[in-house]
Amino acid sequence: MRRDYDLMSPWTVIVVAVYISTGLRGLFIALEIEGGRSINELFLLGRDEPYYYRPAVLFILALAMLVVGYMTSGRLRPRPSRSRRATSFNSTRVTIAVIVCAAIGLAALVQFGASTGGFSLSSLSAKRTTISGLNLSSTYQSSGQWRILNQFAPIALWVQLAHYAKQGARISPLTPRGVWVGLLFLNAVALPIYASSRADIVYIVLGALVVQLALRPESISLRPVLTGSAVALILISILTTARGVAAEETSDGSTGVSSQALIDAFVLSRTFTDIPATGNIINAVPDRLPYASGETIAGWAVAPIPRSVWPDKPIVSAGPTIGILIYGNERSGVPPGMIAESYWNFGVAGIVVLPILCGVFLRVLGERWRSRSKVDPGAAVLMAGVAMPTGVYLMTNSIGSAPFQALIALILLVPVVAFVRDRGPARARAHRGSRAHSVQIRGTFAEAQLPLR
Repeated sequence: MRRDYDLMSPWTVIVVAVYISTGLRGLFIALEIEGGRSINELFLLGRDEPYYYRPAVLFILALAMLVVGYMTSGRLRPRPSRSRRATSFNSTRVTIAVIVCAAIGLAALVQFGASTGGFSLSSLSAKRTTISGLNLSSTYQSSGQWRILNQFAPIALWVQLAHYAKQGARISPLTPRGVWVGLLFLNAVALPIYASSRADIVYIVLGALVVQLALRPESISLRPVLTGSAVALILISILTTARGVAAEETSDGSTGVSSQALIDAFVLSRTFTDIPATGNIINAVPDRLPYASGETIAGWAVAPIPRSVWPDKPIVSAGPTIGILIYGNERSGVPPGMIAESYWNFGVAGIVVLPILCGVFLRVLGERWRSRSKVDPGAAVLMAGVAMPTGVYLMTNSIGSAPFQALIALILLVPVVAFVRDRGPARARAHRGSRAHSVQIRGTFAEAQLPLR
């Protein structure tokens, strides 16, 4: 509501996620609007409204504490760089980096497909590396290393878009630039399509919009935003239909994109954090879910260790535990989200303290590159790939997954941004300034007739 509020903030995506999950989804639940799966099956599990009264109060309290942490952490924000000098990317290095990153992403896709049973059109957009039960066999492999390396594919897309935006270049669909960007986009979303990771497609499109909004806000018009959003929605609709969340056939017997698939993907699903899912978890503590005392958060510290190195590594994500013990799923997990996980670990004290800390973390991370991203394409890419998705990771997945994903993105992005950054002019100016200063000093010494060594 503030006039000076910058839309390019992690808080923006939190607002959107919460409004969808509590406002729009709550309306569907209240009006009993069914989708591909019933509301009772997805959310209520046969319980009446009074079952969720106390969790609803705790849910609102946690959101309030998140706001308090975010709004009161202004003094903890990193100081913006004193230099507001515009920087740019080196064109030659951008070409090299984009090609290499896109190739690494494509190679990781091939390796991920080979490690998960091979590519097959009949199983396109099926869930991969799912967990059956809480006791994993020694042969289970998540192939997470290939997912991580595949993140170079969207990095290639964002770096190229940032370079074009900084140059002021126009990207039309039928031009060489447009075709090249289209190929980079297809390469970026290939693994999410194959593995049915709908959220990843949203992150990729969101990152592209953030880069454009930061560097060329005047170029953002309704048409490209609607076009990008439409492409993302169509892909998500296709994935939802292919996965089988929505009905396999529409009312007229056809298959493919449908409005019902979009509703099932965003509204009538367990994506994002909502009051029923939070209530089901809170009311299961401590009878079915003993207090975790921080284990679900600290467990992410061992996430980077491959199972090939540590076959008996415990399950890091809390989603399988919730999916099996609370919802009775055989394979798919249900991430708890920040609010339910806070209570699961420390009870009411967790509901008060942990959201405040998360709000501080989001504010500090969000302000880290925001001011520089207006003039620095590298900062814009870091804003798109690190800061913006973190809020959704917190609200949708878990507290531990958010800093873990941010750290992985930093490790991948920083070397690429450092490589493509054009420091030639700055170094030349610094060199010229150093020479001028040296000449001035020598002249002063000469006037004083002092020996120079």
